[in-house]
Amino acid sequence: MYRIMSFDGGGVRGALTVQLLQKLSQERDFLQSIDLFVGTSTGALIALGLGFGMTPEELLSLYQNLAQVIFQPYKEKGCKYDATLLKQLMVQHVFPESLSLKDLKKKVLVPAFKLEGAPAWTPHYFHNFTSKDAEAYAVDAILASAAAPLYFPSYQGFIDGGVFATNPGMLGICKALEYNKELTLQDIGLFSLGTGESPSRISGDTPWGVEKWLEAKPQGTISTYPLFSLMTEGTVGYVDKMSQTLLKERYCRLNPPLERLVNIDDWEQIPYLLDKANSFPLEHKPHWEQAIRWITF
Repeated sequence: MYRIMSFDGGGVRGALTVQLLQKLSQERDFLQSIDLFVGTSTGALIALGLGFGMTPEELLSLYQNLAQVIFQPYKEKGCKYDATLLKQLMVQHVFPESLSLKDLKKKVLVPAFKLEGAPAWTPHYFHNFTSKDAEAYAVDAILASAAAPLYFPSYQGFIDGGVFATNPGMLGICKALEYNKELTLQDIGLFSLGTGESPSRISGDTPWGVEKWLEAKPQGTISTYPLFSLMTEGTVGYVDKMSQTLLKERYCRLNPPLERLVNIDDWEQIPYLLDKANSFPLEHKPHWEQAIRWITF
């Protein structure tokens, strides 16, 4: 079976993802058996980190040690946070600036959205399936995929891949079939990890205009920049449904429900996210057992 692991976008909620990954790895050392790592935004960091040979423990330490530094309000007008600082931290603590996708030990795929250089803006895919595409630098791929509008400026003409593929699982399936002509859909297995299902909701009809949809302060079950959250989270469920329909028992997804809203920059919630990941195997035993079956299949 051609094995794909997919990681959703979600900012600091990626800490939940890597904690789940760590717990799965304690059940069985399975990451070396994965053929393709796919990730969007914070999931791009996880996917490329694993492709480089980092452990879940090492990835978790990045969230615990760097999130508070990254998500400090930027003093300049415009975006909320400083992309220059983010790049410095990526180079200092994650990947050498000269590391390209061809240097990774595994196949990887990272979606971003391209704003320039074509007649119209369009999805873009960083990957190492071909020698030309593999020349892209790992740090650039992460920063492009994680350039969330309103939070960070565009990076080299790209913005967050989450505007069209917060859950990039189906992209992984398509890319695997495109570049491995001997594969069929029946040869593919997909394990998808979310960043937690937030209780975002708006009660009743709303006459909101631009100001309210782009509100910078969260209120109850309404997230920061609710229009952005709606756009990026709205595609997650249908990708899950499509993957389940196509792959059946060869598909598994873990996405723990969250009782509270956790915005993508809310680093103070990381301990809560880790608690949710740690309690998941007991509180959602059937889902956990399904995950164990997948990694041992």
